Amino acid sequence: MDLSVDLDQVVWWMRTSPQSPTLQNMICSRPTEDGWVTLKDDVLTVVSGGGRECEQLAGDAEVLAAYEKWFGFTLPQRPTPGPHARSDPSRVMAVDQD
Repeated sequence: MDLSVDLDQVVWWMRTSPQSPTLQNMICSRPTEDGWVTLKDDVLTVVSGGGRECEQLAGDAEVLAAYEKWFGFTLPQRPTPGPHARSDPSRVMAVDQD
């Protein structure tokens, strides 16, 4: 069974749909020796040794420090979502089923 077509469609949607969470949020994630680390907007999640810790970072300086510490790169300023990001994150976008 060849699932590559299905995967291609999912990847296309994730990269192009205004509803895609990867276009709505700033997400950076990478594996570690025993888990992974993810920075989603200003929430840092570290999973290791069977445990999970989430930390709400306080401001741009802490977000930039997390990018440097956990992902190994220095940014001149905090990244912002692209043009498809919703201005009101609590708003739910409806999909027309017709």
